[in-house]
Amino acid sequence: AWANYGYRYYSPILGKWLSRDPIAERGGNNLYHFTYNNAINQSDWLGLILTVTPLNVNWFPLVSETGFSNCLGYALTGDENTYIYPTGFLPQKYIDKDNISGVTAKYSFKEDLERNGWKCSEVKKGSECKCDCDKVKVLIVAFPLEEDKGKNPFTDKTFPWSPIPQSGRDLHAIRAEKGCNDSYSEVPGFGIGPQKAEPVTEERYERLFSGKDPLLCCCKNDKK
Repeated sequence: AWANYGYRYYSPILGKWLSRDPIAERGGNNLYHFTYNNAINQSDWLGLILTVTPLNVNWFPLVSETGFSNCLGYALTGDENTYIYPTGFLPQKYIDKDNISGVTAKYSFKEDLERNGWKCSEVKKGSECKCDCDKVKVLIVAFPLEEDKGKNPFTDKTFPWSPIPQSGRDLHAIRAEKGCNDSYSEVPGFGIGPQKAEPVTEERYERLFSGKDPLLCCCKNDKK
């Protein structure tokens, strides 16, 4: 018997998907694996992205043992082998209605960061992001869709963040080890396994954090 996960069929006998990963090799070289053979601790309830038990209501972190990494995971932890993404409200159109319903997050993105020890404020441009020298500084830019107009991606609990690629929404985060300077580093985005952090170039900084898109500045004590 095959199990229908919405986007792909799974074979319990073979222990793998019956069709290729919809994002091809961007999701890893093994296009048919199911939760990296660790279905007890991990899940993939649509056949699109691996998830584990969330840190809290709002985040689905895929930590080092899952072999994933991304810019927000590195920015918030300093670990080049950590994946964190805000889930928030998952729109019904991305969900198999027979499996799960959209649920509004208990906390907004900003509130959830603050619950995890960060002090955050919105800024109009990247140069306004300032922290004390003994703090780590993280600068986050959100890329909402046109249909999100009127919703704040950082403070609105109903903002439709989703870990599912089809949502189209995205963000990018960079990290400065000393809050009083702008020597940021980053990992480029989603990756399989650890990604080496590189300095953020001036051109890239100006392009991403000029203020065209919503920005959030966060500070935290210098402890990874």
